[in-house]
Amino acid sequence: QEEVITRTWTGTDDCGNASSCVQIVSVVDDESPAITCPAEITVECTPDVNTGTAACLVDLLAAASNTDPEATSTASASDNCDNDIDIDYSDSVDAGSCAQERVITRTWNAADDCGNSSSCVQTITVVDATAPAVTCPDNVTIECDASSNPGSTGEGIASDNCDLEVDIAYSDAVSSGSCPAEMTITRTWSGTDDCGNIGSCEQSITI
Repeated sequence: QEEVITRTWTGTDDCGNASSCVQIVSVVDDESPAITCPAEITVECTPDVNTGTAACLVDLLAAASNTDPEATSTASASDNCDNDIDIDYSDSVDAGSCAQERVITRTWNAADDCGNSSSCVQTITVVDATAPAVTCPDNVTIECDASSNPGSTGEGIASDNCDLEVDIAYSDAVSSGSCPAEMTITRTWSGTDDCGNIGSCEQSITI
């Protein structure tokens, strides 16, 4: 965008006598591009590829792209001279309040052909606000001398949008039946992810 123009001025009178002088015009580009960052955004977490198995690594990497510029938008820039500005970014990642959350500070930089540059910052907050999905075993009826432990009556399972190893536990509430040997156990299965979100379901065990 920069150039040096050597401009020769010539004055000629009616009799053809002429004289001249030289003017140097230097064209410079010392103005930085104007850059505009995308808005700050909050996105839901995706599975942690660091804890995934090899079998599902490809799917996890695809799911992790919700923080990529294609999903969170890109910066735009304009310049007084350059119509094709180079725009790139770099990320700095800080831990969030729990294992699956984080804050990405994305610095966008725009540079013109003469090396003038400007930057702006976009903040991307990754949160885990989704509780695990918990599936209970089927309701069952057992004899009074049979075991009501989960190994005999079934165990709950849980899955989560971020945590691949959900903690699952249960608690029992017992109500009396029609005779002393009979009862109904309402077993609540709970799944808790690393960020403390809890999902639950209930299984009924009739004795």
